[in-house]
Amino acid sequence: MFDGLADPILMVDHFEMRYPTFPPHPHAGFSAVTYLFEDSEGSFQNRDSLGGKQIIGPGALHWTMAGKGVMHEEVPVIDGQRCHGLQIFINLALAMKSALPHAMHLRADRIPAYRSTGLRARIVCGSYGGLRSPLAPPAPLDFFDVALNEGSPFLYMLQPGWGTWIYTMDSALALDGAGSAVLLPAGQAIALSATGDAIPFSVQGEGQFVLLSSPALHEPVVFKGPFAMESNPALARAFIAFQNGEMGRLLPSREFPR
Repeated sequence: MFDGLADPILMVDHFEMRYPTFPPHPHAGFSAVTYLFEDSEGSFQNRDSLGGKQIIGPGALHWTMAGKGVMHEEVPVIDGQRCHGLQIFINLALAMKSALPHAMHLRADRIPAYRSTGLRARIVCGSYGGLRSPLAPPAPLDFFDVALNEGSPFLYMLQPGWGTWIYTMDSALALDGAGSAVLLPAGQAIALSATGDAIPFSVQGEGQFVLLSSPALHEPVVFKGPFAMESNPALARAFIAFQNGEMGRLLPSREFPR
């Protein structure tokens, strides 16, 4: 994604879902992260082949570290209610692609929020302004859900060697750093990186945006369908492992559209 500038972030999907859409399916080689925004009307039910079952409520996060492979399913708890969130795929380092899968859950009331005049930032993962999320991801990650008012800039330090991804939700925002400025339209994303020293930058305007930032892996990755492996042979082995049931079994909890 973004020619590697967002490494290790493989994909981000901003979704609205009201009915069961994806039946049980496998993942391997990366982390699948589901975050519901606070304005989500409905909740998700997450089930996996490890025996886990969680309700992801508005403002909460569920993290599936797929490792060598796991099956999971996420469906709206109540059909017709708008579930509004992000699905994020984050690549795993080569050494972790063969690790046992596990899941982490973070309720909305455990996510700290940094507040200053005209600014509120939910610290979903990582730390900011003296606040730290209790989530312990496989690799360092800053994940902030930020609401801004005009005249109250959000300040952030781009770390050298980290891939940073910023997505504007509902209005255009101005990004300013290293002597250059960019106006990012609503519903658009940009990837940034600092190759030398850390670079301070700011986001200004009025609206909501999401920031993700993590150390780049700089490792080969073949990302196809539900798997992200280091090579085509490794990808083929993952498909075989899934077909052989090595990623577990999970029957559908609901009827899905064909």
